[in-house]
Amino acid sequence: MRHRRAEERREMDGSAAATAARRRRRATATSATNSFIKFIAISLFVFLVLFSFFFLFFCKIVHQGNVGLVKSAGAFSGIVEPGIHFIIPVFRSIIELQVTLKTNALENIVCGSSSGVLVNFKRIEIVSMLDPKLVLQTVKNYTVNYDKLWITDKLRHEMNQICSRYSIRQLYIDIFPDLDEMLLESMKNSSANAPGIIIIAIRLTKPQIPKQITENYEKMEIEKTKLLISTETQKVIQQEAQIERVKAVFESQTESDVSKIRMNQLLMEQEFKRKISIIEDEIHLSHQAAIADADLYTKMKEAESGLTQYTQNYIKYELVRSISPLPKSYFGKSLLRMFTDLTYQLLGKDFIFNTTSQTSTMLN
Repeated sequence: MRHRRAEERREMDGSAAATAARRRRRATATSATNSFIKFIAISLFVFLVLFSFFFLFFCKIVHQGNVGLVKSAGAFSGIVEPGIHFIIPVFRSIIELQVTLKTNALENIVCGSSSGVLVNFKRIEIVSMLDPKLVLQTVKNYTVNYDKLWITDKLRHEMNQICSRYSIRQLYIDIFPDLDEMLLESMKNSSANAPGIIIIAIRLTKPQIPKQITENYEKMEIEKTKLLISTETQKVIQQEAQIERVKAVFESQTESDVSKIRMNQLLMEQEFKRKISIIEDEIHLSHQAAIADADLYTKMKEAESGLTQYTQNYIKYELVRSISPLPKSYFGKSLLRMFTDLTYQLLGKDFIFNTTSQTSTMLN
């Protein structure tokens, strides 16, 4: 029993020692892993710091829309395109310049008119552009602050020049719509010595003038507006009268044209009727002439027939035949001889002979 208990104690002591050894090994491995992770983190941090330092001092980013001016030992030696470029600090640097459209704004530009009254332009904006091909030449001649020399200061000078040539009324009313174009043209002419600078447009606000003059101009504008309204009203009345006149002329012209058309139509109808009447008359005359010709022909034929029919004997015969039905009274000694003598006188000897022969033939 004692021996067995001793063995169990030894086994328990051995297992406890093994467990403790395993714990020590695990602790050692965890410590080594933590140390490695710390080393990696420290190394990464040092790398990032060094990379940032290198990127900050040895790299230059040129953004899109700009060009980089390379400056070596205090002199501009060239230009670089947008992107990342490596430089050597102290000996070499890159300066960015914008080559796209940009706007320079000037505020409270005060200039004097030809009459001596001060005019204040609250804001003037000038849109310009730097030619990418002439960047190096422009910067060499006028430094990187070229816009102050040829845009800002020049604009003030040109504005004073223009104001001194015109009165306050002209600046405030008459030429103000064209003032930006005049200023733009003047700026372009004056910047001919700097061909790399391109002036695109100029915008300016309405000038501010003394309040009393402004009130006078406002009163003048009110009166001008009244006059304009009156003039326009008169023009409208004149136009309406003109329209009425034109309308009346048009209506009269239309009526005249309609009358002419109707008259022409009536004339054409009468002319047509006249022609029809002439044709009918010609037809009637032709018909009457044909009837007359026919009658003449008939009479001529009848006359020709009469010449052959109405002989002397036929006339005498008809005479006797026409008087024979009439009642007659005869007086004398010999009635036969009297009848014979009368017949002989009327009809002739040949008729009596022919009649006697025909009578004898009939009797036989």
